[in-house]
Amino acid sequence: MSELHVTASASAEAILALLIQQRQISGQVATPDDDLSIGPLDDLPGRAPFWAGYYDRAGEPWSVSAAHACWQRFLQSLHAHHSSRLLVWGADNTCDAVFLRLVCHQLSRAGHDIPLFAIDVPGHRAVASCPPPQLAAYIDEARTISTEMRDSLADEFDRLAAHRALLRRYRPRCQPAFEFPGPDIFDALLLKRSAPEWRPALRIIGDVQGAWPEPVNSEFLYSRLRWLVAQGQLQGRGIDNAMRACYIALPAASG
Repeated sequence: MSELHVTASASAEAILALLIQQRQISGQVATPDDDLSIGPLDDLPGRAPFWAGYYDRAGEPWSVSAAHACWQRFLQSLHAHHSSRLLVWGADNTCDAVFLRLVCHQLSRAGHDIPLFAIDVPGHRAVASCPPPQLAAYIDEARTISTEMRDSLADEFDRLAAHRALLRRYRPRCQPAFEFPGPDIFDALLLKRSAPEWRPALRIIGDVQGAWPEPVNSEFLYSRLRWLVAQGQLQGRGIDNAMRACYIALPAASG
């Protein structure tokens, strides 16, 4: 039997796969490749149609069937019973906090007793932002998730799924640890990063992503730019085209 490493994103999966190939860590790796800070949690493979609307409006390539299949492969890996232990990788962000609770929920509700560990990557916005040699060293600091803790985190996931919020944000030092902001939480920063002159939408989105304390989905931010244009708070050139071809300006811009 081998170890199974799981992570929420494909970028982190690629780095872990490289570390396995280089024999710095051992086992296999799996991911649903999804941003769990946004969207419904009560039907995991069914999240693919949810994301399709955002990617379609942004003109970005997206396959519902491929995303659905990715979730199916991930869930099958979790329940395969072939691993000596399961290691959940996570950094300082909401998606990874939800992901840990999702994994605990899957194992708890299925009655699996596979040894479960969490590998925290502190000081990084994402697992993939950590240099690979440093990332490999964190495996020695894996913390055990007891059965009691696993079941408690599984219950937390149930509560998150039942809330049916569009957005969620993890604040580990607060009680409760999860809050559910409205979709306008990014609007003030999007407006601040806009200017009287026309700017590429992607540049504004990149500025907001750089200023936010954790990763934010580009397509979701583009949906908020479209909403601000519809409300007259911004102007948009090519707003109905692909995100990469869109330009944004404050209403004072002309020409």
